[in-house]
Amino acid sequence: MSHRDILPVTKRKSSDSNASTPTISPTSSRVFDSATIRAASLPDYYSGECTAEGAGSACLKLKQYERKRLRRRRKRDFIYRYDWIKIFGVMLVITLGICICFVSRLDRMDNNADFNYGAHSADKLREKTETTTLGNLSNRRNEIKKSQPPAAISTELRTDSNNQAFKMNTPNAPECAPVASTDIEFTLVTQLSYDRLWMIPHHCTRWGRSNPISIAIFTDKSKSDILETIQPQCDPSVLTIQTLSTTGIPEGDYPVNVLRNMALSAVKTSHVIYVDVDFWESENLYGTLHHPFVTRQFAANEKLAAVIPAFAIARMCREYYDCKDKNIPKMPFTKDDVKKLLEKRQVGPFDPTNRGGHGSTLYREWLKQPDSNFLDLPCIQSNRYEPYMAFRYCRDLPPFQDAFSGYGKNKMTFVMQMRRSGYIFSQLGGAFVVHYPHLDSASRMVWNEGPEQLGNVRKMSELRKMDLKKFKRAQVDATFVEFKKWLNETIPNEERTFMCEDQQDDDSRLWVNEN
Repeated sequence: MSHRDILPVTKRKSSDSNASTPTISPTSSRVFDSATIRAASLPDYYSGECTAEGAGSACLKLKQYERKRLRRRRKRDFIYRYDWIKIFGVMLVITLGICICFVSRLDRMDNNADFNYGAHSADKLREKTETTTLGNLSNRRNEIKKSQPPAAISTELRTDSNNQAFKMNTPNAPECAPVASTDIEFTLVTQLSYDRLWMIPHHCTRWGRSNPISIAIFTDKSKSDILETIQPQCDPSVLTIQTLSTTGIPEGDYPVNVLRNMALSAVKTSHVIYVDVDFWESENLYGTLHHPFVTRQFAANEKLAAVIPAFAIARMCREYYDCKDKNIPKMPFTKDDVKKLLEKRQVGPFDPTNRGGHGSTLYREWLKQPDSNFLDLPCIQSNRYEPYMAFRYCRDLPPFQDAFSGYGKNKMTFVMQMRRSGYIFSQLGGAFVVHYPHLDSASRMVWNEGPEQLGNVRKMSELRKMDLKKFKRAQVDATFVEFKKWLNETIPNEERTFMCEDQQDDDSRLWVNEN
């Protein structure tokens, strides 16, 4: 088809006949109808056929139309190129992506490494950032340092009457005679400084006002003053209070293990549940421990250590202060409360900065674990593992070693000795403890002291060449090395819960000088 086939025409009669002969009318102003234009083919004007004199206007319109038609065709071809099978494949990939994101979110909620440390890590990071900008905390550290240099920290508590640095058993505890499951009772045991006495009423409420509690307080206050503060939530008839004077003990050298042993020494029941005062019990902990199945397990094995998973809520205020009015309402009472906070990423397993501390606890499994049921830990990932536990109170129980005071390694050494002595670590379903997000203690601030060049240290070997003996952390680590040697040489190895094959290399982090 040529341009002549589509140009407007007029008819004139031949002089010789009646037949009409079509002639080209180049000057015609007739507008093409759509049917006529669609009859045109692309090669006509692309091949240069649309070159007849006087046909420029018509060809121009045709070309403009064809350009539009080409654009529409390209769009149509692009859609057709991705046929329904490919479109379905794309939709399937998108759907799978959404499902994976949803499952990942659920996985973070019960994962020991993700849901785990999400909110709390952010809280820790915020704490760290804000702490460095607060002059009063820096001044506080300087006051502690000036009032009692770390090099002068007391070591009088490192020996007992027999001049032995460490003890094998709990002194003055009852004999480990068999006990019937119906006779098993639990006492809540804790220790604290006076500034945290306000937490005790919360323990009494959660544990049960009529259930036995034994506490040891680092204070010079009288017992009557203490009782005045914690009533009416606590019942004095089931609450045993002991105090330890603060006289002669530096503020940063809190005698934590002496206080723990003091609180244990007043126990009258067959079993105990030990928690630090900043870890609050779930409201069902007492009932769960006294469930018939649970008491039968304790009666059958006097070296059963029931691990209670420890959670931590994020601090509810951005500023670095103790906002009790916001924090306390968020402290969960039940397992359902924990799950709801997990969805909001406002709670996670305790202390993301020290994963060895609670990393062996089976948090993921606990979310699905039946209440009042036991799940044995397959292995321990780190010597720094220090869960809160319920256990038999009798003479064979390892003590909290008095040689450790202040911050660091004071509870993990207790767990290490339990493990070597043959205790089975089994996680209890349904119950938990949750950490209250308090500010750093004086002991923690002393522990954080280090060499001025610490920020430039790249390897531990460089740190160990420095003079570390004057720092509290180095002193504690040196005592830990002594304890570990004593443990291996003195306590027969009766392990039943072993270290994991891929256990963490804890010793590589010790602040000990190279010989």
